[in-house]
Amino acid sequence: MNSAKVAVLGAGVSGLIAALELEAKGFHPILIEASDRVGGRLRSDQHESIALDHGFQVLLTNYPELKRYQLLSALQLKEFRPGALIFEDQDPHRIGDAFRDLGFLGSTVFSSVATLRDKITLLREQRRLAQTRPEAVFAQTREQTTLDYLSERYSDRFIELFFKPFYRGIFLESVLSTSYKHFEFVFHHFALGKAALVVNGIQRLPELLASRLTQTEIKLNTAFDESEIEKYDALVQTYPNTTAPADYNGCINCYFEIESADEGLLKQLETTIGLIPHSDYVNNLHVLSAGDRQLLSATVVGQVEMGHSEIEGAVRQELLERCAITVGKAVKTYTIRRALPRKTPMQYKAKVQQEGAVFYAGDYSLYPSLNAAMQSGRAAAEAVSRHLNR
Repeated sequence: MNSAKVAVLGAGVSGLIAALELEAKGFHPILIEASDRVGGRLRSDQHESIALDHGFQVLLTNYPELKRYQLLSALQLKEFRPGALIFEDQDPHRIGDAFRDLGFLGSTVFSSVATLRDKITLLREQRRLAQTRPEAVFAQTREQTTLDYLSERYSDRFIELFFKPFYRGIFLESVLSTSYKHFEFVFHHFALGKAALVVNGIQRLPELLASRLTQTEIKLNTAFDESEIEKYDALVQTYPNTTAPADYNGCINCYFEIESADEGLLKQLETTIGLIPHSDYVNNLHVLSAGDRQLLSATVVGQVEMGHSEIEGAVRQELLERCAITVGKAVKTYTIRRALPRKTPMQYKAKVQQEGAVFYAGDYSLYPSLNAAMQSGRAAAEAVSRHLNR
């Protein structure tokens, strides 16, 4: 046992991983969390038998950190099919990876969403990026936005109908100004794995990590008193010192009861993500079900200053006009102003920032991703251990 006094500030995924790794190195850390639960940005509520995540919280099953901590087998996952329903009009296009799901073969081959050249290029890029290690992706020195990167490879129509709405939902920004390195990283993991929801809510993931802590004191509803910093031999801080809303991309997530829609379409939306290109509000949608209960989840990128009643009305209208789906009562609407850090170093290997005895962790220090949050928590714990065992 190491008698050094170590605190971890923030019980999000970075903080939970840091605490786990500190325990493995013989420390008994104190985990201090200002809110009433662990998980940070990974939060869920329950509505009857359906979990309502705060945001469209999709796990990529090929993420190395999920495998490292053996989380996938411990979570109840519902995987999406490797494709999308694109609502250019009320009769959506169905496109997808026919090599992994033959159900997409005919609709993808004959789809007007992409040209033949687009389809050939996409297949070639999928094979290339599947074989490219993430370290090599982030080691590239060229700087370019995702939109410029895509424009060099694909037709405008394919970009507008597929890439823009699909990656807006991942980056949570409308113009794809995010670095192409992040695009290639995500593409790599889509090529080798699947996208999935946690059936009983994304918050189950941090709760699972917290349940593995046996030597950590967890203090919820506790704000860290900076005047007590000298009491600790080391601190892991999992948030930046400045957290202005402008430093983050935000979104709004609405859950609705469904009044009327084509039953076949609703069934497809349970397993395939729906995209609305050229939308004013709704970027992506899917259907959640449990027994005979169904809810529609719609994600709006940005627009975080709109009131709930206003955004709910706008989403209802757009779903009706673009998807022929009539929704009723808004069960829950979440405004997430700080969903993803906007500016990150876009580096894969963690370089832990240290100020005295304070060590920083969080995806903002690497790239915006759950995988990065977990990497950075482990790296901070390792840095603390080296510091205290000198």
